[in-house]
Amino acid sequence: MHRTLDHGNSVLWIALASMTTGVTLLTMTGCRRNDPQLHAPESSQQNACLISGIVSDRAGKPVSRARIHLFPITVAVLDAQYISYTRADGTFEVQRDPNAVETATFPEYLFAWAPDGRKCACAQIDRDKQRYHIVLEDGIALSGTVKDAKGNPIAGATVYVTANVPGQPGSDIGAATPSTDTEGTFRVPSVPKGMLYRLSVNSLQYDQKAIDVNLADVSADHVSLEPLILSDAVMSVAGQVLYEDGRPLPRARVVAVGHPRLYHQPFREVNADATGSFKIEGLVPGPVYLVGSDLFGDDPQLRGSVKTAAGDQDVKIVLGVEAPFE
Repeated sequence: MHRTLDHGNSVLWIALASMTTGVTLLTMTGCRRNDPQLHAPESSQQNACLISGIVSDRAGKPVSRARIHLFPITVAVLDAQYISYTRADGTFEVQRDPNAVETATFPEYLFAWAPDGRKCACAQIDRDKQRYHIVLEDGIALSGTVKDAKGNPIAGATVYVTANVPGQPGSDIGAATPSTDTEGTFRVPSVPKGMLYRLSVNSLQYDQKAIDVNLADVSADHVSLEPLILSDAVMSVAGQVLYEDGRPLPRARVVAVGHPRLYHQPFREVNADATGSFKIEGLVPGPVYLVGSDLFGDDPQLRGSVKTAAGDQDVKIVLGVEAPFE
């Protein structure tokens, strides 16, 4: 089966049903819970940050070398084992964010992928559950094209897929996402059914675009997306990074990003010179957020941010002063 989605509409959210504690059976029809025949509840004495389980096919045969990906990837788990591969017997372990175990305000998921990326599964993580049985099934392939404003194909553009969940930071779900070919086309082999995704495209000398892909009620095995049109990124911003007392911050790290939801501006980063001065090129017309930090100094966590517009050549970023993303 084949279906075309129009991404011209506004964001479409999936209603996430509340689920009770119990061992989870994961299939491509959604996240199923409370199947007591799979496993007994884990001991409360175990490490609450460690998630383990087994991956199998529909016939119950363990799948080795399957990739397990924890979503979202938060700062606290960047150094942890949030990506894992199954052993010969199909078993795995991944590490959760310790803070999320007790205080997370957003849902967490496990995404699982067969070695060839064509079969997959996802499941919402229960706070009180540590062991899961994941059943891989066929997902939905996504394909599309990337073009410039004149209709020419853009080769080598990077395609990136995240789960789109309210209140949840966007991060990689582990889907195989090849770059566009010489015709500007791309194909994501498979993503789990029943979810809402955000697919973004980025390329040098162009802006970054993102579309929402709602697969909540899609039964097709392949979805063709409308073409993504990227604008030329030929503008720049320039300015200086300062301490609160007005002193320049030498060699500050400066990052330029677009609106956190619209992904209009491409991601860019530079190092300021000895006087704290910087220039970032490769931007498109419109708002841009600039974040400066003392990355190589005594306090790398100290930062400042400002909202400006592409083309501004006299931006002042003051450490300790941050502009809200809105």
